Amino acid sequence: MQFRNTLYFIRYALGQEVIISTDRRYSFNLDMDYSYDVQEFEHAIAEAVESENSDQKVELLQKALLLYQGEFYPEGDGAWVMLERQRLSQIYEHSLLEVAQLHLEKGEPKITLMHCQKILAEDHCLESAHRLAMQAYAALGNRSGVVNQYEQCKQFLRDELGLEPSPETSQLQKILL
Repeated sequence: MQFRNTLYFIRYALGQEVIISTDRRYSFNLDMDYSYDVQEFEHAIAEAVESENSDQKVELLQKALLLYQGEFYPEGDGAWVMLERQRLSQIYEHSLLEVAQLHLEKGEPKITLMHCQKILAEDHCLESAHRLAMQAYAALGNRSGVVNQYEQCKQFLRDELGLEPSPETSQLQKILL
């Protein structure tokens, strides 16, 4: 009974054609003119993955990053919400890292640092972001920036996870100095 009431209110608020029934199954009518930010986010990411042009890839990734407005369905509860929230957050984080890497490759270390700082504000222990920031500081000729970034990484890992930086991170710090 609750399902029928909910269906009634959805159709009343949005129109009869929003929810369709075929073979005793209900679904959202994808033929309608609608906008869904998650779908647009995923579409922009998919287009970026397909692109072989780095400038176009950056543009598409930045478009996707602008669509991401924070955690998915923040007032939602339940396992499916948590899984979707985590999945979208990981896609966002990976895309930010990719944009940062592409900017570094284009010779734009300041923009790379900006993206790394954004990532690290959310996840202090993401070593790949620390490594990318260290490379950006090195590209700027800022040796103390490399050292400070490595020390921050080391401190966060130790304080939050009880770990030391990976050999890859430690090795990169030695190479950059």
